[in-house]
Amino acid sequence: MNIVNISKAKYRKLEPVIIDNIVLNTEAKILKINSRGVIKVFKDLYRTEGVVFANKLYTLEMLDELREVVPKSFVLPDELCSVNGKIKGFTMPYIDGVNLKVLLNNNKLSLEDKIDYLKKAGNLLEQLRQIRQNNEIDNIYINDLHASNFMIENNTGNLRLLDCDSIKICDNKPFVSKHLTPFGIFNNTPEKYNYFESKGKYYDGGIGYVEANENSDLYCYTIMILNYLYCGNVANMEIDEYYEYISYLKKIGFDKNLIDIFIKMLTKNVDNENPKDLLNTLNYYQVSNASKKVYEKKIGK
Repeated sequence: MNIVNISKAKYRKLEPVIIDNIVLNTEAKILKINSRGVIKVFKDLYRTEGVVFANKLYTLEMLDELREVVPKSFVLPDELCSVNGKIKGFTMPYIDGVNLKVLLNNNKLSLEDKIDYLKKAGNLLEQLRQIRQNNEIDNIYINDLHASNFMIENNTGNLRLLDCDSIKICDNKPFVSKHLTPFGIFNNTPEKYNYFESKGKYYDGGIGYVEANENSDLYCYTIMILNYLYCGNVANMEIDEYYEYISYLKKIGFDKNLIDIFIKMLTKNVDNENPKDLLNTLNYYQVSNASKKVYEKKIGK
């Protein structure tokens, strides 16, 4: 990748990109930068040395090399950015849009629109599956898949993936993933998810707990859907609590095939399925009653 260098004086004048307080961001400062007359985003990484940083640089190089193959919805890094000769991060296009997590939490937005946005994330997973099957890149997964890492463009309504530098690609090491932690409910199915025996690697602060694959991506996507429905964190539920909630969804009329996908996530020897085409079965009654507040009231918690 090309490297653009800026002075400390210019660096100190950079303004932060305004990020909603419900959007997760723990890896870097997100700044605006004028690069040759174009406003871009400068992802100013907190970690700029060691194994984790080397893994990040390798990932950026692979994304740059394969940019003609990866999905167009990926917001790809443009250039490495150094301050007084020391690499601090990288630039990427500035996307005029709204974070998906913000949209899913917007009570004024219609259910139809929210389902459409969620389906677009599922379509992206299907697109990646086709890329792997065609052997253009046989080892590419989103890995850190959650609502905060997606943006919906204002002008087009297109979904864009923001945190591309944390994907699984080629021979890089897995990065930390919001839903793939030692505390996640998927740990109840050790035969299914390829996580490391040593949890200590995860606590390094940058090396992921799970080697991403299609099952882990579909798990994260389905958790994202369930979190939207529950208005809370389903990923860290106790196993009995999870099945109790899924049974409740069945009682309020959720489609049987969608329920089956929720159960398959924690079933060994069965691959996960993409639930995107079943999201159209959801209606206002089901979604409003699926929230944590209503659910706990109805079961007497």
